[in-house]
Amino acid sequence: MKWIVLATLLCLSSMASSQTLSQFSKESSLNSPVFMELYTSQGCNSCPPAETWLSSFVDNKQLWQRYFPIAFHVTYWNYLGWKDPFSQRQFSKRQYKHLNALNIRQVYTPEFVVNGHEWRGWFDRNTKQITELPSNRVGKLKVTINGNTINAHFTPANKKKIS
Repeated sequence: MKWIVLATLLCLSSMASSQTLSQFSKESSLNSPVFMELYTSQGCNSCPPAETWLSSFVDNKQLWQRYFPIAFHVTYWNYLGWKDPFSQRQFSKRQYKHLNALNIRQVYTPEFVVNGHEWRGWFDRNTKQITELPSNRVGKLKVTINGNTINAHFTPANKKKIS
């Protein structure tokens, strides 16, 4: 669970520096979340359907409580002539860290990493694997962004708040 909290904070800090967010405040449920990372690029012709599917969570009532979909635009496609304006080297490095930790077998786009593990079910459109993942009581994560300031508090199930 600790890695999900840290990964969420890293993602939100990247969002805060790369986007204009005046205020953002969300709190997770007590149950373990589904943290979905999509590694993508505008230079990848297979990525738009994956991005469309990930974007469908915007309408899900459990967004930011159960589902945490994050898209990372990588830089390694930029050399082909289509520079992705959303790509950041730190996102490519993040994907390679998954490779080095043996969480994934190779680096490619579109690539999904769900709760720290490569998920290839998207290619078969077996998305029920995501919505039917088991959920355990772990605690609540509350994240607030105000300008460039991020505050996060995690309260483990049946324990005191951690800031």
